[in-house]
Amino acid sequence: MSGGTVAQADEMKLEYDIQPSAKYPSSLYRAGISGVVRLAFNAHNDGSISDIQVLKSSYREFAESASSAASRWRLKPWAVTDATPAIIAVQTDIYFAATGDSRELMARMRSRIRSLSCARLNKEVEYRQQKLPDEDLVEIPTFRHTRQLLARKAHKEKLSFAADQAISDQFVNAMPEILSQCRENPELKYLELLPEVIRGRL
Repeated sequence: MSGGTVAQADEMKLEYDIQPSAKYPSSLYRAGISGVVRLAFNAHNDGSISDIQVLKSSYREFAESASSAASRWRLKPWAVTDATPAIIAVQTDIYFAATGDSRELMARMRSRIRSLSCARLNKEVEYRQQKLPDEDLVEIPTFRHTRQLLARKAHKEKLSFAADQAISDQFVNAMPEILSQCRENPELKYLELLPEVIRGRL
């Protein structure tokens, strides 16, 4: 970023001239998966937007869709003054809410996660490795559903971005050990192997 003072978006009100919505990824919509993307970008006084970054995303597909939409956004220009500099740093959340993401669906998902055996998780991993060898293991259904439940809980509690990110990171970092323990102990329950803070949110 070159030259000039940079202000934070909460220091002045920004108005959008053009703000097309992000397209819902069809595969995630059909699966009834909701999520959120946090974007950061620089807003310029001529109304343009630059340096779009994804700070956090529930799923890769959401991140791609949100970034694509943001690249087409335009703001209403503003006069540069001491109080309104030429460049403003912005962070914003984009939510994707599937119609299938109902209380009933969440309840079924939570019930499955709480009762899931390591033996069943091992079968998911084996199937994924055979059918989708290039796909990251974090995308297996059980991990995706766990992340979805955590994201919904965070949204409901209105957690700060930092707190939500810390929980998400803890879960992702625990995945390799969970898979290792499940391979060695198929009789265990998946829930037992989750970090305590994660387990308490499911």
